[in-house]
Amino acid sequence: MTLPATTNEWKLRTEILEIAHRWPQVLIAFLLGCLLGWGVGLVFPTTHRAQGEIYVAYNGDAIYRNPDDYKNWQFSELEAYILSNDVLDETLRRLAERDPYWGGVSTEQVQEQLRIYWRDAGKWRLVAEWREQGHATDLAKTWVDVIMDKTSQAAEHAGEVLLLDAQVKAYAREEVNLRQLLTQLSQLRTALQVWRDAQIPRQSQPLERLDRWRLEFLAASVEGLVPVELDLQEQLPSPQAAGMDYFPMVDQVITALDAQLEVENRQYTELTAQFNELKNKLDEETKASHNLTSSLTVEPFSKGVSVAKPVRLTSQMALVGGVLGVLVWGLAFLGKLIRKAGRFPR
Repeated sequence: MTLPATTNEWKLRTEILEIAHRWPQVLIAFLLGCLLGWGVGLVFPTTHRAQGEIYVAYNGDAIYRNPDDYKNWQFSELEAYILSNDVLDETLRRLAERDPYWGGVSTEQVQEQLRIYWRDAGKWRLVAEWREQGHATDLAKTWVDVIMDKTSQAAEHAGEVLLLDAQVKAYAREEVNLRQLLTQLSQLRTALQVWRDAQIPRQSQPLERLDRWRLEFLAASVEGLVPVELDLQEQLPSPQAAGMDYFPMVDQVITALDAQLEVENRQYTELTAQFNELKNKLDEETKASHNLTSSLTVEPFSKGVSVAKPVRLTSQMALVGGVLGVLVWGLAFLGKLIRKAGRFPR
């Protein structure tokens, strides 16, 4: 006995025709998705975005060991300064002077809504986002204005840093030279005093040859450092003279060394005070320059800041919601086909 053929076979052509006849469901899914997207847009309103532009240049003729690394470091410093509290506090202060609304806004809130886009020297884009269109435009415009003012001031301080740095290096070299001179004078005085004390026990006897040579060497060394009225070599007694005959000349040189040490110590004290003052001023100017260099140039790139535009439109949210609604319906229908195909294989 032959069984009748089953009529529950799954056919793709039949399912496609079924989808075509269910277009009202697709339309309803699209409309529901649009309504949902529109509602999300109302519950979570979009922010507005305003954009300004600046021109950043770098003097490539500056001589550094690694010019590319230095340039990139400078750009990073500039980016950090543009988003620093110093710039943003001034931005908020200027905004609050014109609109009390900004008085309740913190620097951290503003910082979260600012972005900088750059690749290298040239045009940098400064983007500000805020809930209201007018506030977004005001924020971007004031931010760019403050950046121009602050970077201009920093450039002036950076120029002072170069001058002060050269002066500090010159003072440092002079300080080293003066310290070396003081050391030499002190060592010579000590050596002469030691020589004199060593001759006292045999002061009535002629000098030994080595002692005389040592005194001649010390006298020659002193002549190059201390201005004396007479040539010390000419003041040396004859080789047959007793040791005590050398004492007047040695005492004269020691006195001259003491006087010269006093002068040089006073000069060293004054130089150290000037050196410390210069270093303190250099530290202040470096801080005021915010680690920026005069090799950087920051100028306005365009005439002004663009009017803020919404980041996303409510109509776009509705359209996206409609497309998602259709996709959800399609996935549900696809699941139904898969279950039917598994139950009734071809």
